[in-house]
Amino acid sequence: MLGFTAETSRAVPVNSLAKVYETRAEDYTRAAEQTDDPVFRRMLLTLALQFTLAAQEEGAKSKDKWEVEKCRE
Repeated sequence: MLGFTAETSRAVPVNSLAKVYETRAEDYTRAAEQTDDPVFRRMLLTLALQFTLAAQEEGAKSKDKWEVEKCRE
């Protein structure tokens, strides 16, 4: 049976996850600039947009969590 234990799983901090998404969006944008195929370009730009939105969402989660923690102090 496959599974994760505390020793084998690694949590990624929210800030770094947002950064990973931003980097991936930049990669897809760069790839879209280099392709001549309009269908493939549109697909890459769509992926870039999805990763950009995911990065923004993760950043908002991080900000909300920080504000809640600050209120508890």
